[in-house]
Amino acid sequence: MKQTHSLDGTWQVIYDHDNKGRTLNLQHRENFYACADLEQITVPACLEEFKQDYEGVAWYGKTFTLPKDWREKTIRLHFEAVNYRAEIWVNGEAAGAHEGGYIGFELLIDDLLTEGENFIAVRVITPLILQDVVIDGIGRDDMPHWRGAIAGGIWQSVSLIATGPVYVDDTFVTSDIHTGEVNIATTFQNRDLRIQPATIAWSITEYKSDTQVASGEKTLNLNPGTSHREKKFSISNHKLWQLDDPNLYVVTTTVALEGETSDIEQTRFGFREFTAKGKNFYLNGEKIILKTTFNEAFYPHSLAYPRDLSLLKREFELIKDGNINMIRPWRKPQPPIVYDLADEMGVLFVGALPVECMDNWPQITPYTQQRIENEATEMVKRDRNHPSIVIWEMFNEIMRDGLKRLKHSVSLKARECDHTRMIIDEAGGFADGCSIYLPGSYEPIVINDVHNYPGTPFAQRSYDNLLALGKTEAQLKEMGLEIAQFTNSKIKPDLLTNISELGYGSIPDLEANFEQYKTEGNPITPDYRMHERLLNSYLSVFRETGTDQIFPNFHTFVQACQEIHATGNKLMAEACRINPDIAGIGIHALNDGDWVIGAGLIDNFRNPKKPYYAIKEVFADHYAAIRPGKQNVYAGETVQILLTTVNDKNDLSGTLSLRVTTNDGQNLLDINEQITIPAGITDLATYEVNTRGIEGLCQIEVTFTSDDTEPIKNQSGIYVLDKKKSTVPDVPIAIIDLNSALGRYLSKTTAFSTHTPTDQVALVNLQGWNGKPDTRFADLATWVKNGGTALFLNLPAMHLLQMAPGKSRMSRHIDKDIFFPFPLSLYSGKGLWTPCSHVVKDHLFYDGLPSNCLMGQEYQNISSQWSIVEPKTDWICGNITYDWYAGLKHKQNYIGVTEAFHGADLTQIAHGNGKYILCTHRIVENLGTDPVADRLLSNMLKTLL
Repeated sequence: MKQTHSLDGTWQVIYDHDNKGRTLNLQHRENFYACADLEQITVPACLEEFKQDYEGVAWYGKTFTLPKDWREKTIRLHFEAVNYRAEIWVNGEAAGAHEGGYIGFELLIDDLLTEGENFIAVRVITPLILQDVVIDGIGRDDMPHWRGAIAGGIWQSVSLIATGPVYVDDTFVTSDIHTGEVNIATTFQNRDLRIQPATIAWSITEYKSDTQVASGEKTLNLNPGTSHREKKFSISNHKLWQLDDPNLYVVTTTVALEGETSDIEQTRFGFREFTAKGKNFYLNGEKIILKTTFNEAFYPHSLAYPRDLSLLKREFELIKDGNINMIRPWRKPQPPIVYDLADEMGVLFVGALPVECMDNWPQITPYTQQRIENEATEMVKRDRNHPSIVIWEMFNEIMRDGLKRLKHSVSLKARECDHTRMIIDEAGGFADGCSIYLPGSYEPIVINDVHNYPGTPFAQRSYDNLLALGKTEAQLKEMGLEIAQFTNSKIKPDLLTNISELGYGSIPDLEANFEQYKTEGNPITPDYRMHERLLNSYLSVFRETGTDQIFPNFHTFVQACQEIHATGNKLMAEACRINPDIAGIGIHALNDGDWVIGAGLIDNFRNPKKPYYAIKEVFADHYAAIRPGKQNVYAGETVQILLTTVNDKNDLSGTLSLRVTTNDGQNLLDINEQITIPAGITDLATYEVNTRGIEGLCQIEVTFTSDDTEPIKNQSGIYVLDKKKSTVPDVPIAIIDLNSALGRYLSKTTAFSTHTPTDQVALVNLQGWNGKPDTRFADLATWVKNGGTALFLNLPAMHLLQMAPGKSRMSRHIDKDIFFPFPLSLYSGKGLWTPCSHVVKDHLFYDGLPSNCLMGQEYQNISSQWSIVEPKTDWICGNITYDWYAGLKHKQNYIGVTEAFHGADLTQIAHGNGKYILCTHRIVENLGTDPVADRLLSNMLKTLL
């Protein structure tokens, strides 16, 4: 009979900073316990929970006594995961070694054990991430590893397993959803020196009811060593594993020798089929839209391992309640308990390797291919019975040829171990595009797999980019769109299209989070320190910038940040939901963690943020998109509102209510009608609204009620401005206009010269700068010094500006005397998953526009893409954000993000007797097409002239 004895609990550890443990023979009990540096540790746990940010060599030791009835047993030492390289001794004798930090392994040790006390020593080399050293031939970032934490040491459970001499080493169950046929492929180990006639009994039961549905028995002559056998069964009236009814079965394999049980092994499986046909995914033969979230799978009490099972259960409840049907974990195989819960609750999973890729992880060495292929083989073999896992994902965002050349070979390694699942060779498709391998296939098929972080406020052109994905060239021409362009993802028309990363970010409730960290957390772990660092720096910036005069407290500011995040993510997901050629939508991310903190729909303690509810709404089976033809208009314009519905179920009849109201409650449109929402995606109707005599925000609200579903609700808005208030002063304006755009918009202009009176304003448009010196800016500096005011309306093209050495790739630098008599340092104001909170103060420049708030959708076209962080100024509009060490290879890691800081979007800098007014808004390119841009320029000129 199989028996298990846990070795979890208290162990001893020696932090071998100088890697001298082998010389000191710490594998021997007396030497280990004689060490003066001995400390206590708990297993399972990451080493850095006990020693801050520890990387390098550590020695674990534990003394135990075997159960008395284990004499003559075959005994295996089982580790669920040790990160990264493990060397094991039992009673001073070498037992074995393993490389790879996320999958379990076993060692046969019965011949090394005694009846009394026994001693296990484990030498671990952790992932080397911050430490630039080489240990036993392994250097910094050489090993595949997760970015969320070091997760070093024995971070998952350890146990002893006792059986007879013949035991089940591996079981792989495959099933046919159409016929009910089940194939059980079993690997047996025979530890005896002779062939063993083993009686193998199989039983298949329903997991929920324990009802037996099939059984069989056969005597097999098993050679010493490894044997492989297969057994087929047919189950009548089999039940499918579905998202809303995740039926599971259990295979129990019993090995008997001469009537005595040698081993019993249980394996769960489900009848489930996932594939792709044409431009769609299919689950059990039915088309499915993948509604995915990328998940850092970071746990505030234990980093990589969900030790708090209530927290894990809470996460899955939020997944199901949030209408999310798939999780793409970042990037490591999850502990088995995670997949077990996914199997039971009906959540699809991507199985992903601990290979970050990009331009740094892992480093490419002669061992890289072997290590990655080993990770693929071990992951697939361990997890291939979980019906929740439907895709194996090999790589992500490859930016180096040394990994690009491995895409096919590593995919084939996964295929060798599992013929039943789809394989994705590279999420994001940076290295010449993404390919999938259909179940059973060894040949790649090109698809679009897209990573897109368009920033917020979310502009219509970014919305249109998502609408263009997957279209044929003829469809694009008819729609008046071009093939969607994304920074690195390689996109082609008319292909199956999956968006595996899409989204924005917002800070969590840092005050509440940190209070919880102080109560429950661990002050030496990076997540605790990062939350403390962000909270303190945000509070400082909040006060320093005067933002505390706009928002009554920091919590209100946080809620405003999350509202911007919610709106942006909602519109991004909406554009995908109404595009019938997008097969999957992956929102980045489910929970906050490491250097993507802020991206989460929920925080580390699994508390929903505002964007969680927005995505829940868009991912629902029924959704109504409100699509104004224009969002910013002049009074008197007629706005067409297209209502597009998404229905993932059957036709739905009910009552539609559509209302458009002004700020003062005036009804511009009030529709109530009986309609049917067809299945699929439908442009239901177009409605017209006249804005004559209106100014300000008009609210659009739609509600659909039916006896067959929960109410469908949505809202949007139109921002209306009075064109008469956006005129520019009827006086000649001196300009430096590098691409002539100002001259085309303004009726009276003169070229700036040294003779321009200093009581005028010099208006500068830097768009069109060719990167070469221009003497007019030296003349301008002298003119300003003598009392003039220069208003710069924008920045030059960023590709012409240099990145400051040693700074983030989100930074740019303008040297002194190129445009200004002082240098400027810039930081991106667009935001990726990091929030860029653009604060607009009450000022005449923003008269008639939203102010004393964060920039919302009204500013979608003109919001700043870059902010001025040096010199520091008392800005009129500015950006509060933090950096994730973008592009700084060895800084992007578990330590997390920088402190919060701020930069100016609109500010003034004194120079001599005059001043520079610097505006980084995108005004010039939107003049004449966006009333907000027109109003801003008008306000500035009226204020200054």
